[in-house]
Amino acid sequence: MIRRGFTPFACVFTRADKTDQTGWRFFPLTTSRGTADIKAVRAMIEVLNMTADCRFQFGYQEGDDPELFSGNGEVLDVNFVKSTDGYAAMESYLAVTFTKAYVRFGIRLRNEAAATPKIELAWVSTRFDTRAC
Repeated sequence: MIRRGFTPFACVFTRADKTDQTGWRFFPLTTSRGTADIKAVRAMIEVLNMTADCRFQFGYQEGDDPELFSGNGEVLDVNFVKSTDGYAAMESYLAVTFTKAYVRFGIRLRNEAAATPKIELAWVSTRFDTRAC
């Protein structure tokens, strides 16, 4: 199957923590892009071989330097959550407003529902389509 526009698969993993305050990790899956012409984003994800109990959200990090980003990423679409293997996508383009010169897209994930949270992992590939209007 030809997978046009998707990132290579990356191994991503959770912390042994399922709280919203400290459990999230951000994995950048694109290179940095200038934000001047990005007005809307639509994201797609494919998850393979998830061990168990992962919660995925699309996210991004902003920065004024194309090589300097920090934090656990901001949520791109609060309504999108994936917790199983397979393919999923945002329903439509989402309007975005960035405040810095550069952005990189990726996924945020954390342990989802384990009674005793453990480090879980999965193979993930994403695609982020952007529009200038």
